Amino acid sequence: MDVSITAPNEATAGTEIELSWQAPKGLDSFVNIQAADEKPNYDARPYIYTKNKSSENMKMPEVAGDYIFRWFNRNDRKILAEKNIKLLPKE
Repeated sequence: MDVSITAPNEATAGTEIELSWQAPKGLDSFVNIQAADEKPNYDARPYIYTKNKSSENMKMPEVAGDYIFRWFNRNDRKILAEKNIKLLPKE
């Protein structure tokens, strides 16, 4: 299944960024964000529900560091795509 997440490589912690994605139409899924060193967690927040959309804004965590967006399929909880992002400290 061809699924991809598009996001900047870096953003400032606590800001809102736009995520976009490509996936089969009607796929019942969501994208969440977690620290890169955490075990993948289906229930992590924040998240964006993706069905029938191709983009949405997401508020970034308040703590700077390395993070991963993960695309989870709701039917089987499998990760279908990942995208790394580095959150920079607030100035």
